[in-house]
Amino acid sequence: MMRHVLAGLAMVLVAGLHAQAAAQTTPGTIPTMADPFAATRSTDQARLLSERNAALLISGPVDPETYVLGPGDLVGLELTGVYSLTGEDVVGADGSVTFPQLGTFWFGDRTLAEARKMVRDRGRSLLRKAEPELVLKSTRTFKVHVTGTVAHPGSEAATPLTRVSEVIQESGGFLPASNLREVRITHRDSTTTSADLLEFLYTGGVSKNPLMRDGDVINVRPRTDEIYVAGAVLHAGRFDYVAGDELGALLKLIELHPRADTSRAIVQRFRNNVKWDTLTVELEPILSGVTQMPLKAGDRVLIRSVGEWRMGSMADVRGAVAFPGPIPVERGSINVAQAIQLAGGMLPDALPERIVLGKPFIPDSTRITDPLGNKNYMNALSTQGMHERIVDLTKGSGPLVEPDDIITVPQKEAWVQVLGQVVNPGFYPYYPKWTPRNYITAAGGYSHNAHKSMTQLSRGRFGDVGYAKDYDTVAPGDVLYVPEKNVQGFWSTVRDIIVVSGQAAALILVVRDITR
Repeated sequence: MMRHVLAGLAMVLVAGLHAQAAAQTTPGTIPTMADPFAATRSTDQARLLSERNAALLISGPVDPETYVLGPGDLVGLELTGVYSLTGEDVVGADGSVTFPQLGTFWFGDRTLAEARKMVRDRGRSLLRKAEPELVLKSTRTFKVHVTGTVAHPGSEAATPLTRVSEVIQESGGFLPASNLREVRITHRDSTTTSADLLEFLYTGGVSKNPLMRDGDVINVRPRTDEIYVAGAVLHAGRFDYVAGDELGALLKLIELHPRADTSRAIVQRFRNNVKWDTLTVELEPILSGVTQMPLKAGDRVLIRSVGEWRMGSMADVRGAVAFPGPIPVERGSINVAQAIQLAGGMLPDALPERIVLGKPFIPDSTRITDPLGNKNYMNALSTQGMHERIVDLTKGSGPLVEPDDIITVPQKEAWVQVLGQVVNPGFYPYYPKWTPRNYITAAGGYSHNAHKSMTQLSRGRFGDVGYAKDYDTVAPGDVLYVPEKNVQGFWSTVRDIIVVSGQAAALILVVRDITR
């Protein structure tokens, strides 16, 4: 009978997992993992695009060397000298402009500087002692078309002063899958220009953010290849790869952090889908431009930071000290007692036997996320947040303090906490001569399912844990914990299987022949 129950439970759970997967997958497609950086990258790009484009609005007057005249521009003629005359005309559809004093000019596809030279040369040849000048009074407006991976493809209004980035913003901006570095612009004469907007977004430079021409078609391509940069840089993350990318130029663009190690970098280069080479690259000649390091699609670059022993760092002293807060620490230089002295020393009500020295988690360490479900509640508590140990300063100066350590100096506490399988768990006043048994009695005694022989005592919430039977007395702030007996029953095992299976997105159900 029990075998059938377990088999039925397995079928229900498997069906549920399949249904969940089907609900998240479009028929006919292969499920893919979501890009965890996509939302952040898209938000940052939109913000940078808006900020940089706003700066273009106050970028100054028209550059005569780059501004190309076309149909719709309003130009004026000003003559000074013996004769003082003015006139104006709109550049026609054929590129012509006529001034009665000087005749007709053909300004189509001429820069403003070229057109000015044409006017000066003719004016000086026709009118003695005259100084003619051509001025641009107002710019024309025309349509350009935006295609590809933008929020709202379509036509947008532009002027000869409008740059590619501004048109893309008007089209709703980039999408998470957009390629910022290979934006293609096709002109009316079928020639093409490319825009690389990464430099514009990070530095505001417009050298690769071209101006628009009449009838341009902008195509924002989807991302295909990437480079990853991590570590001590101001703009870490994923970047579109463009053929010809070079490490020095990229690092100058995304900017090294002031604490970056400029002597060397690590480049992880993939040879195929499963193998890669780890290269150590000398950075100084690359950053100075003496040598170059060509990049390849898929490269992962790690820029290390200089060691804390070079930069110096801080530790934090908390609790019953004169001046709680950060203190300067160099690795291997001071111990716990000296660190506390730097914070002004302990207050009169401090408890020197219970100093808590906390160290941040090592990245690959294992944490117990559910202390209530752990067999040893005290040990589980001691694994939360940081690796912590109790230092008794009455028996020495304690270990060396490292940067980012947290030292907590507790105050003397007039209570003891009783937890677990007792009738009335809670806090109880401290009495100097009371034993663990006295506190269990004060808490109403053991409950019916208490594991009496396994009662544990912790020297504070993060103190050393031992069995209560090994202690004759209890100190202020101690915690007594009475575990439950036989907590891993049949249904607890089934529950654990379900939880683990759901987290792993796969179900492994072991059916035992429990009827034997």
